[in-house]
Amino acid sequence: MLYMLMFICYCLTLFIFFFLMIRRPPRSTLSSSSAASDVYKRQVCPISFDLMTQPVCLPSGASYNLPAIARWIEQNNIDPTTRQPLSLQHVYPNLRLRERIQNWIQQSTANLLNNTLCEH
Repeated sequence: MLYMLMFICYCLTLFIFFFLMIRRPPRSTLSSSSAASDVYKRQVCPISFDLMTQPVCLPSGASYNLPAIARWIEQNNIDPTTRQPLSLQHVYPNLRLRERIQNWIQQSTANLLNNTLCEH
């Protein structure tokens, strides 16, 4: 059930992202869309380049998506940032980032729906 929910969130995020990329924003929102793009970049896993659905923090302070960093640690046993030895026991959930990502998805979805409804 959890994987199904994660898959639905992932698909919805991709849909929103591609729809927003195709749709040209109004002139008044150009500066805010670049700010939104910066926010999106900070919410993408540096390993998988996917929007983080399970963000975790490493002792170095860097955040990654749990499935991506778990694979990395399994293969390399080191922190990708500091190259220090690392195990999954040292990884902990980044609850603040997860909340920001969920809020960003909800806000983007609401904005997308409002803009779509206003255009028709």
